[in-house]
Amino acid sequence: MENHLKWSKSNKKPHSSRRDLIASKHLNLFFKELPIHLITPDMVETYRNQRKEESAAGASVNRELACLKRLFNIAIRDGKIRKNPVKGVKFLKENQRDRVINHQEYKKLIAVAKEHIAPIIKVGYWTGMRKGEILNLKWTQVGLKTKRIYLRAEDTKTNEAREIPLSEELVRVFENLQYDYNKNYVFTYKGKHLKSFRRAWASACSLAGINDFTFHDLRHTAATNFRKAGVRVEKVMKILGHKSVAMFLRYQNVGSGELDEAMEKLIKFTNKDDED
Repeated sequence: MENHLKWSKSNKKPHSSRRDLIASKHLNLFFKELPIHLITPDMVETYRNQRKEESAAGASVNRELACLKRLFNIAIRDGKIRKNPVKGVKFLKENQRDRVINHQEYKKLIAVAKEHIAPIIKVGYWTGMRKGEILNLKWTQVGLKTKRIYLRAEDTKTNEAREIPLSEELVRVFENLQYDYNKNYVFTYKGKHLKSFRRAWASACSLAGINDFTFHDLRHTAATNFRKAGVRVEKVMKILGHKSVAMFLRYQNVGSGELDEAMEKLIKFTNKDDED
């Protein structure tokens, strides 16, 4: 595990490396007394099932299994074992969230959010950027004159550089933030780079009366809003940094009312052909 964490720190992005560190703590509780060559697929499945019974999220358990799988691959590479016991073990099905908020809820959220996270929420809502991309943003990546955010390949989950357009509102947000300029990072708190805001986020959602809503759901909301606004799929994918249409479709919500609206538009279209 120590070897794996060294590899993770050297080869992965900071947020992914931190996830491996968290996963290692759960894995060590279960496996650390076992000699590596005695760990079997059955034991890995027992671990998976135990974590599921502990009500751990499917995505979290899968990250832990992926961490374990990589650990054994390193051991195979180093000649310590021959087979990977995680190979063939089925990962858990992950629940695909489709939680979004409407514009009124967004305004309520901004109204009650603490001063240091309100700008972060605005950027997430209007651009769909990932939390890590926002928190690690530096002033050198913000073009107020060009109205763009410039992400380098190493700043993104997909390892692809991208440009994100800024609305006039977001330009004003960044202009106001310049008064809190520190160490090149855009988002700071008490003079230090802001790396997490879990409690402030939970407090804002509670005060706004918004339940079961994560910061990542702002990404779902942005994708849905872009689609409703009529922005073409390929353009939205470019802004959000999606590599596939399948992934893009996961991040947008289609309400039942929209289905009725779609049928009404189809009927109007066909009726127009009849009239012609």
